[in-house]
Amino acid sequence: MASVSLEQVADLLRGAMSPSPDIRSEAERMLEGTMQQANLLTLLQVIGGRDVELDLKQIAAIYLKNSIKRQWYSGVLDASLKPPMTSQLLQLVPAVPAAVQDQLLECLRVSIQEHTSPDVVKQIVMWLEAGNSGETVMAALKVMRIVARKYEYRDGEDVAELDAIVAAVFPKLVDVFHAGLADV
Repeated sequence: MASVSLEQVADLLRGAMSPSPDIRSEAERMLEGTMQQANLLTLLQVIGGRDVELDLKQIAAIYLKNSIKRQWYSGVLDASLKPPMTSQLLQLVPAVPAAVQDQLLECLRVSIQEHTSPDVVKQIVMWLEAGNSGETVMAALKVMRIVARKYEYRDGEDVAELDAIVAAVFPKLVDVFHAGLADV
């Protein structure tokens, strides 16, 4: 399947929101056919676009979440696309509205369940170190929650991996909490 342009994907998403059942059905059919491989990265561009309307971002995030859930473990999605997708998802989480963020966090959950990249932990630490906005701190906490849930009910090597993550993140969390208390 050839890559489609950002404008083509945006038009298909608009069609999928159409009140006309015929237009909506055709757009949804075409979206299903195009949401393979690199075209998922195009959805991320729609979601992160500065001039994109909220409803278009929301439907793009929903399509992305559904596509990732179907393709991540099935072998359909090329393994080389997973790290850049995870990285882009991490960059978008603090920058999007809450309704869109929830969908992206679900995408991250799927990614993190498969493999917790050191980049995920580095991003959490960077957000906490920056601590310059409530959005970045909340993004860090939400992603850390996903990471922590991966290790729930685990033991052995998995616990050792979690210990390293906790050692990296928790001192930064303490700093954020102390700064918050100082502001009170």
